[in-house]
Amino acid sequence: MANDGKTRKVQGILNFASNKDVGPTSCKLCGMAYHSHLKPDRDAHQKYHSGFVNGRKWGGVITPLERIRARYNQKDTTIEIIRADAKLSSHISRVEKLLEFVNSELGAPPANDAWKKHFQGSIKPSAFVAVVQSTAVGMCITEPIIDVGTQGKWMVCLTQELVPNQTNKAIALGISRIWVAPKWRRYGIGRHLLRAVCNHLVHGVTLQPREVAFSQPSTSGIQLAKSFNGVKHKSGEVLLPVYIENA
Repeated sequence: MANDGKTRKVQGILNFASNKDVGPTSCKLCGMAYHSHLKPDRDAHQKYHSGFVNGRKWGGVITPLERIRARYNQKDTTIEIIRADAKLSSHISRVEKLLEFVNSELGAPPANDAWKKHFQGSIKPSAFVAVVQSTAVGMCITEPIIDVGTQGKWMVCLTQELVPNQTNKAIALGISRIWVAPKWRRYGIGRHLLRAVCNHLVHGVTLQPREVAFSQPSTSGIQLAKSFNGVKHKSGEVLLPVYIENA
């Protein structure tokens, strides 16, 4: 093509973003995805991350079911276990925020929301919360076993596989979700929550560990379940009571 003597104008594109800013960053600890080059995203992540690691504020006067003395950073502290009141919108909102952390870490779908609804029966769906200095640091969501014949199962601890053709008919209560903020793990809060559930879920009755089953335990949850109510089979394998969640 002949040169017509005119200067050609070429539109340029300036890309100041580095490769890491092309897409969202996913926090390895809290799991939140955010754009690290955007201040609103960074601020939102910082707030979410702090709540995930340290726990969320739980204001107001509480009436604990149990108080547990513990040592944290070489200081005495008190862990208070409460049962969230489904009649209080503030309690419902706080538990739902905690559930966001739980489901994000587990990569799980939303939990059964029966805990915040009226339920007829002795074993009622409930939310138990561990509180330290007005901060919720752990939570346990429970639900009754409706049909033990189809829900009750055994899981091999080592392989995380269900035992085929076996029904666990001893269970009466399901642990839908149990979670402790990372900062407060290794202080036995998970076990304290489970014991409080057994002691206080049914008025005047203490549930036995063998009556409790877990829905989808994580790696740390498996270790908690193993220590709480794992059963050693004659084959040498440790079996965990699990259940299929209610629809």
